[in-house]
Amino acid sequence: MHWNTWWLFVITGLVAGGDHARLTVLYHRTCELVSVAVIPAGLTVALFARECILVWTGSPAIAARASLAASLLAGGQLLQAITAVPYYVALANGNVKLNLYVGAASVVVITPVLLILVSQYGVAGAGFSWLLMNLCTLPPYMYFLHRRFLRGELRRWVLFDLLRPLGAALPVVLLARWYFSVPGARLHAAGLLGLVWMLSCGAAAFATPELRNAWNLKLKLLLYSVL
Repeated sequence: MHWNTWWLFVITGLVAGGDHARLTVLYHRTCELVSVAVIPAGLTVALFARECILVWTGSPAIAARASLAASLLAGGQLLQAITAVPYYVALANGNVKLNLYVGAASVVVITPVLLILVSQYGVAGAGFSWLLMNLCTLPPYMYFLHRRFLRGELRRWVLFDLLRPLGAALPVVLLARWYFSVPGARLHAAGLLGLVWMLSCGAAAFATPELRNAWNLKLKLLLYSVL
């Protein structure tokens, strides 16, 4: 069973049983885990898009042409990825209307914007339209979803599940972007990108209370077993 199917099965059971307290705990822990998993990776790809494409293709020309579009697409995909857990909460409640409304509204709004941007800026315009759509739909979507299914939990989601890992990972990636020169060799560049990702991921995990406490507990158990 895939993890998201299992998770949907679990939260559907909690919703059906009316166990809002356990649902809330599981929801925030999963959101934190997803943020730690996707935010460092998304930021690394977005801010090192040219280097990622160079490592992948080995072509500096392709990397130069596609880097801006890839960076914008990665930013938009990152915004969409952090809505995955709230989306499953809506599914567990048997409600897809909100997702349909947001999707329909985004199509109506983004289609003319997409056509204009693509005609003016090409592939980079398409990437910007994707980023813009997610920037515009994320706040109302999360507001209405939390008000409908997880009333009173939006503030905690923003401050703890999203901003804490983001605030920890972003400085690491930005500092690496500003101060480190990516090597020209593909293998060395891949190693540096992996290091940036690991450091930002570690910073995000350390800034997340649930994950930090779980790590401290495992470390204590390991020390006790050794001693």
